[in-house]
Formats: sequence, C-alpha cells, structure tokens
Amino acid sequence: MTAAAFGAVWLLAGGGEEAFLFTVERGRLDLTVEASGEVFAERSVSVAAPPLRSRLQVIWLVKEGTTVKEGDLLVRFDPAELEKERSEREAELRSLEAEIRQKEAQLEALEDDYAMQLMGAQLDYDLARVQLVEDEGLVPRRELDQARLRLQNAGDRLERTRSKLDAERDAAVSQARILEVRRKNAQSQYDFVLDSLKKMEIRAPSPGLVVINEIWKGGESGKVQVGDSVWQGFSIIALPDFSTLQVKVWVSEVDAGILKEGQPCTVTLDAFPDLSLPGTVRSVGQVGSKREYNAAKKEFEVVAGLDRLDERLKPGMTARASITVAGHEGVLFVPLESVRQEDGGAWVHLRGRFGSRAVKVTLGERNATHIIVQEGLAPGDRILMLAPEKAPGS
Repeated sequence: MTAAAFGAVWLLAGGGEEAFLFTVERGRLDLTVEASGEVFAERSVSVAAPPLRSRLQVIWLVKEGTTVKEGDLLVRFDPAELEKERSEREAELRSLEAEIRQKEAQLEALEDDYAMQLMGAQLDYDLARVQLVEDEGLVPRRELDQARLRLQNAGDRLERTRSKLDAERDAAVSQARILEVRRKNAQSQYDFVLDSLKKMEIRAPSPGLVVINEIWKGGESGKVQVGDSVWQGFSIIALPDFSTLQVKVWVSEVDAGILKEGQPCTVTLDAFPDLSLPGTVRSVGQVGSKREYNAAKKEFEVVAGLDRLDERLKPGMTARASITVAGHEGVLFVPLESVRQEDGGAWVHLRGRFGSRAVKVTLGERNATHIIVQEGLAPGDRILMLAPEKAPGS
C-alpha cells in the first residue's frame, strides 16, 4: 500500500544519533487490503485423465512451461495392467470364436441328419398310405386293418422324428445364439481395452504453454509429477489463453467483508519486483475454504482483472494485490513504525530544535504502512520514523 504527499530528510536527532525523520503533511491516504495469490487464465483448455475404470499412473510428463504445438505428447500413463487385460480379453474372444465355429459345424451336421431322418420317416409314411389305398377293397379285412395300423405307426414315427429333430435343432440354435451374445460382449470389452490403450498417451488438443495442475498428496497439494496416480477425469494439464490472464488472491474473512467488485488494485509479481500492473476487483468469493488441509482458518477467493497485460506474465506466477477499499483526502498521516502504543495511548516522537519529545496523538484508520493522525500533530511537524523503545516519561 502507498501513501501520497509525504517527505522525509536525514537529520541529527537528540543524543547525536542519526535518525530517519518523517515530515507530516496533508495528503491522500488509501486504505488497502494486501493479499497474495497467483496469476491464472480465465479461459484455458483442460487436459484430463481419460475416463477409464481405475487410477492411472503417470510414467512420462511434459515439462511445465513448455510451449507445445497441437498433437505434441503431453502425458503417458503406465499401460501394464491394460496390456495384461488385453491379452486375457483376446484369449477369451478367440476361445469363444472357436466354440462358435464348432457349434456352427455341429448345427450344419444336425441339419443334414435332420433332413435324412425326416425324409426316411416321410417315405415310410407315404409307402404305407399307398399300400393302404391299393389294398382297400382287394384284400381281406384283417390285412386291410394291418395296413391301416402300419400307416398310423408310420405317421406317429414321422411326427416323433419331426418333434425330436426340431427340439434338437432349436436347442443347438439357442446355444449358438448364447455363444454369439458372449462373443459380442467379449468383443466389446476387448475393443474397450484397445481404445483404453490408445488413451494411455494424451496429446495437445491445441497449441499453448503447459501449466501442470495440482493434486492432493498425503494431506497437502502438489503439482502432478511422474509416479503420481490420478483418477479418471482429473485435469492434469492446462493450456491457458494468455489474453485472459487475471490474478486470484486469498483474503481473510474480515477483509472479504470490506471488498467488493469494482475496487481498484495494484498487482505486483515476486518474479519481477519492478513490474506494477493496475487492475480492478471482478469478484469476491461468498464461501470460504481452507487452502491447506490442516489450515486453522478459512480464506476467501478474490479475482482481479488486469487493465493491461505484460508479456512476462505467466499462469502460476506468485502475485500480490494491493486493493484500495477507501481513500481519505487532506488528512495527516504517519508511518506505522513511528507510533508506539503504551499506557492506553498512542505516542510519536516530535523532532524539535534541541532533540525529540513524546507527543500523544489520536489515531484514525490505517493501511498496511501508514495511519491517520486526527489530533496531536500539525502540517510541517517532523517525527522520528522509528519510535524509541519507550516514550519519554513512561
């Protein structure tokens, strides 16, 4: 946080010690909330673990920060379990295919036997009927009855043969259908394994800069690395759209209560201390969460948009945001380190002609570096930047 319109000079303080003096003047003091977080992209292509039945172990991973082209290899998973399953599924499929071929041959032979037996029974029946017609009226009644009995027996045998063969054929066809269903199911599982093996390698769906995501590891989060196992659908890599870079910071519950959309902020980066980017608060989280598994307090997410971008910005960089929540014009203010709280009051050390003396002051609002003085000082007063251990007379 910054305070405007103040001056300071090096002078000799009482006791002959060199001290840093702050000249009190009226000016603007911005009250800010300081927060830390990181740069992220609002729009990003997510690369996730494939939707398979088990956890996947990473055996190769592209280095974070790598610029990739569409089609470049990003991650490779261990295919050992799938290769074993592929062999088992293939053996099962080949066995079923052999059973089906055998059943088809049996059914074909059964059809031939069916035709032969049915034809023989039909011939016996036709012969008995012809004999009955020829003998009718020409032979004694007794022989005629015998001929009718032969015809009836032949008819019965024909029906029994037909029923028996139909049942055998239906049973064989049913078994063949069951085998075919099993074969289709085995083929489906085998195809699924083959498709899964193809997904053991993930390639870039679009060009971009690789950002490795984090997972939980034994109670704390950390970036995915070789040897880690991830669940299906988990986002492993992000390929961010650099034109949508923003900053995400975390604040306490108290600070979240005074933040709102539209408040201006200044963003700085640990990697480039000289870089300062103006921005605006875009959203303040409504629900707090623990950033670490064993964290004592919940924090709230605040997203700040950047008014301009810098080519050095990259997702994941540590960022700090100074968010202005209020501004006071024409007020007197002093550095926090110049004030000493003691005996129920606040004191500063006013520099005089022959040294310094403690002056009691009434304080107002503060920011991270300065605090408003409502009473006790006047414009032009010079005070010690660093308050002594004890106020004089205490």
